Amino acid sequence: MRQFQRLAKEANIAIIFVVVLKENEKSKNNAIFLDKNGEIKEIYTKIHPFFANEDEYFIAGKKIVKINFKDVKIWLSICYNLGFCNLYSLIDDCNMIVNIANWPQKRIEHWNTLLKVRAIENQPYIIGVNRIGVDSNNLEYIESSRAFNANGDELEYK
Repeated sequence: MRQFQRLAKEANIAIIFVVVLKENEKSKNNAIFLDKNGEIKEIYTKIHPFFANEDEYFIAGKKIVKINFKDVKIWLSICYNLGFCNLYSLIDDCNMIVNIANWPQKRIEHWNTLLKVRAIENQPYIIGVNRIGVDSNNLEYIESSRAFNANGDELEYK
């Protein structure tokens, strides 16, 4: 976490990242929002530890987290939360959803489809940040971070 805090200060930028933190016998899957001074402004704990028996190892979060950053209302989300439309239906007064994830190549069509659907049904921008590389289970992750507007149009980035 200190590396992200240092980077935020040095580059004068806000950063959102995911980190797993141990708490008693289980862990919490957290999205953390740092301001440009490297200070923690919000922590979102994944509400639905669901996929791959996560509930055996992770404590579920209990609240939705919205951040007001430079007049943009941002809602934080983690990975397979995308699969729970009822969770996203709770969103109100939000301009942008940021979902940081771990979707392997073999399920990338699901990832792309769910990002687009959540943008259309909830009407904010949605930014999906997915990992790349190969994990310890030999699952491959390809470049697949995406952003969609409320019409479901994919946005290009440079």
